Amino acid sequence: MRNFLFILLSIIALNADVLIEVKGQGNSIKEAKADALRQISEQIVVSITSEYNKKESVSSNIYKKNISTQLNAKSSLILKGIEYLVDTKVGSLYEIKARFTSKSYKNSVDYLYSLIDIDLSLLSRHKIEKLLVYTLYLKAINTLVSYDLVLRDNIKAKEDEIYRYLNLSRVSFVIKPKDANIEIDTQLIHSNETKFFKSGSHSYVVSKKGYLTERATFSSYKGEHKVIKLSLLPDRLKKYNFSISAQPNLKSTANAIIMDYNLSKYTKNNIMIEILEKISKHKMDSVVIAKVTLNYNALLDGKSIKSVKAKYKINGFMENINHKIEEKSQKITKLAIKKLLQKIASR
Repeated sequence: MRNFLFILLSIIALNADVLIEVKGQGNSIKEAKADALRQISEQIVVSITSEYNKKESVSSNIYKKNISTQLNAKSSLILKGIEYLVDTKVGSLYEIKARFTSKSYKNSVDYLYSLIDIDLSLLSRHKIEKLLVYTLYLKAINTLVSYDLVLRDNIKAKEDEIYRYLNLSRVSFVIKPKDANIEIDTQLIHSNETKFFKSGSHSYVVSKKGYLTERATFSSYKGEHKVIKLSLLPDRLKKYNFSISAQPNLKSTANAIIMDYNLSKYTKNNIMIEILEKISKHKMDSVVIAKVTLNYNALLDGKSIKSVKAKYKINGFMENINHKIEEKSQKITKLAIKKLLQKIASR
């Protein structure tokens, strides 16, 4: 009687260790194992798909994919320690019993957690989306046993972090000097610090005593990591009175920068910034290829003190090439004027 009870208790303990048991079939033992693995995965994936559909806020094509198929295809890599019992042949098919046990659970959890326990800032959006799938898989596996609360909390923290990366935009400022004050939409941040923001238009102000204040706007998108690099200009530039000599479109672009820095209110130490644009075009079939050279020259009392030069090529059609050149030259002018002012401040 005592031996019988020992055997009975051993059987009960063994069955309690089995979390999922299935029978796979196939034309070969390999196919039968693959079928068994697919069935185990499907039982886990059912809860994942349900959870996945609750997260519709993620703006991505990941929901357009067949999650079950995607995960089932990876089951051989994700699920670890599956136990395969003796195979048999029934007619032309092979049958094999497979068990997902407590040991399988531990091995799979350890492996999956190693996949998601990573610094997301180092990953592309596509790789972060993959981690979301693994996180939900891990979450589902954790429900197969008496819920591990510590693991649950760790998974939840990583899941929240992943959704934050997918649903919001990250913005980082790299500023010189490093101790400048940075304010985005009235929120203070530090140089080299990353903050999360909703997608859309944002404004920022960067300031420090002894430097000119920078003000600008930028647009951000879900999942984007935007890095804004700035070198503040010394406020000793205020001792000069700047004026611009250029063709109308470039003059207005350059003047806007001078006005933003409030550098045109003094009457002494006059600096004239001359902008000369040279354009050569040649046609190849229906395409026009333009080569553009831009010279920015700073003159103090008629004498050249600093200069900046820029070149670029651009293609277009006869009907739009001039507009494309104008847009490109304006963008370059914004950068070139700031570079020229930096040179003037360092003299």
